[in-house]
Amino acid sequence: MNIRALALLASCCALAGCSSPTPSAEPTPPAAAAPAPKPRSAAAKIETLGDFEASTFCQAYKCVRDGGWDINTGGSNHTYDIAFEEAGVEVQTAADSDKVTGLGISFVMRKTLAPSEVAAIEALLASVDTTRPTAPAMRSIRRNITRPLGRYENVYDAGGKTPFGSYRASSAKVGRDYVLALERQD
Repeated sequence: MNIRALALLASCCALAGCSSPTPSAEPTPPAAAAPAPKPRSAAAKIETLGDFEASTFCQAYKCVRDGGWDINTGGSNHTYDIAFEEAGVEVQTAADSDKVTGLGISFVMRKTLAPSEVAAIEALLASVDTTRPTAPAMRSIRRNITRPLGRYENVYDAGGKTPFGSYRASSAKVGRDYVLALERQD
């Protein structure tokens, strides 16, 4: 529940008078503490936003959803802050309702990719489908992510298409940014 919803709930409750305790002859025993919610375990494949947010990638990089917007063709895009040693890392998901239709990671304004950045790409790929080995797809991604795109090209159309489970991985260098985009194919 977000802050605005909590504030609205508290305001409505105060107006209705439910925030004032009613006098009682007997003291009310303290309520038992509710059990803490169990952390969601990582799914074998990322199908939903919840799967992504519980993924091994998000556990390792401490993903926090920090924004989003509606997509003209339907669905929504979500951005995430992650704990990473360098600034200029962007992580996004695209979803139709709750079903993930795409994921991406970009390393912005880089001369080259550092080994830790390649490791983050592999961690994202491994989280997408834990039942598949990442090595074949990573060979293709490493080769394509350093290939500069032309002025009127985009990653999805020209970024070296590599199948990986129910996704297609496209990667390329866009200006001084290194981009991996995963697009659902089913």
